[in-house]
Amino acid sequence: MALQPVVKRSVSADVFEQIAADVLSGELAPGSTLPSERQLAEALGVSRPAVREALQRLAAAGLVAVRQGDATTVLDYRRGAGLEVLPRLLIREGMLEPAVARSILEVRMHNGPKVAELAAARMAALDRESARATGRSGLPERADGEANASESRATGRDNRGHDEPNATQPGMTGRDNRGHDEPNAAQPVTTSRDNRADGGSRAAEPGTEYDHVRADLERAVAALTAETDPVVLQRHALEFWNHVVDAADSIVFRLMFNMLRAAYEPALAALAPVMSAEVGNAEGYRELAAAIVAGRPKKAADKARALLEPATTALIEALGGR
Repeated sequence: MALQPVVKRSVSADVFEQIAADVLSGELAPGSTLPSERQLAEALGVSRPAVREALQRLAAAGLVAVRQGDATTVLDYRRGAGLEVLPRLLIREGMLEPAVARSILEVRMHNGPKVAELAAARMAALDRESARATGRSGLPERADGEANASESRATGRDNRGHDEPNATQPGMTGRDNRGHDEPNAAQPVTTSRDNRADGGSRAAEPGTEYDHVRADLERAVAALTAETDPVVLQRHALEFWNHVVDAADSIVFRLMFNMLRAAYEPALAALAPVMSAEVGNAEGYRELAAAIVAGRPKKAADKARALLEPATTALIEALGGR
């Protein structure tokens, strides 16, 4: 017998889940009215305060409209609800909903390159700010609008076209032209994090914000390179994108990512066979990280698209998408 952990929830949470499931499934149609608070309490065998609390949550989620002294009306969640209902829509009664999964994949394909582009643009700006503060040369703008990164810092080529160590590629020598040790992916960078389990506070730690983001991406790529389990790889990939979203510094993309991640994580095991090629493509993640760190928005968008497109297309086709 396969035992499952017992989830402890309040009575009002159980009431909320039951009514929310009926609204999202269509069993409770938009425009229909719920029984009174007293009738619901009697039917469900719970107290009226528990029902009242559940109805307040349902209203906050955009699933019902509660009017004092009037009936509670079911709303069309497609018009009034937010992204927080996605996890409940994606998995229903233990089964993946193909239409919802397809929609999430389409958003992922559309947003991923844009987030990577914004992250690269912000990295270029951060580096130029750091350069002004320290008096060194930053990432100058090229004629095409891309930042022309110092290759010893990001892309592996110096300004004369010579190969130099690349911080995002493990196995490099980690030494500068004077023979001094320099950080690379195989030799951790001194960054914002200390040795405490919680990582400490960035504000009180050495290194620029540019260095912090670069180090986060390097660690994520290293984790993807070292792992083979397809479910764990997906978790590492999510953490990689978590850092990219941080670098993009967009509250809207951050909130969208949070909810898309919450919807996606319960389906990791089911999606593992199709996602294995993407999350196993450590070189693709390394190239994307290098483009972001180099401050190359267009290249970052292209690398993100190349990384995401194969699995996204395959999944949409498998789900019977357009």
